[in-house]
Amino acid sequence: VCSSDLRMFPGYYLGETTQRIAAAVLSATQSAHYRIDFHASNPAIEEQAHVRLYQPSREEAESAKGFGLNIVERPDDPALSVTLMHAWKQCPGESFILRGGSAGGLQLEYCEKLFNASLHFLNATGILQGEKRLNLD
Repeated sequence: VCSSDLRMFPGYYLGETTQRIAAAVLSATQSAHYRIDFHASNPAIEEQAHVRLYQPSREEAESAKGFGLNIVERPDDPALSVTLMHAWKQCPGESFILRGGSAGGLQLEYCEKLFNASLHFLNATGILQGEKRLNLD
């Protein structure tokens, strides 16, 4: 799910277009046990690939290790109340942000790292079986 421009969560089905899209995205994803939001940083910062957690449960913190990336834990922040992650935190299950690179362009190195981390996670949780990798060289 790409939510960088959808800062309207939890959304509103009778609202403006962005609010309706946000409501539909949340409705389609809130019942999943595992939810992953992919993000780049802002245009002025290039971040290394990592998993970002906001006030994680013990289960989320343990599951996050399955990505094989550095884990960054952050406190909840009122400025995040309109984000997909904040909306997901109100639902049962585990939510993760995979973050890397900088906004404004497609950076294949970070795409490859985040995709492979996702595959690693899917293998670690038993959702996928067999080692698969993406190589963009």
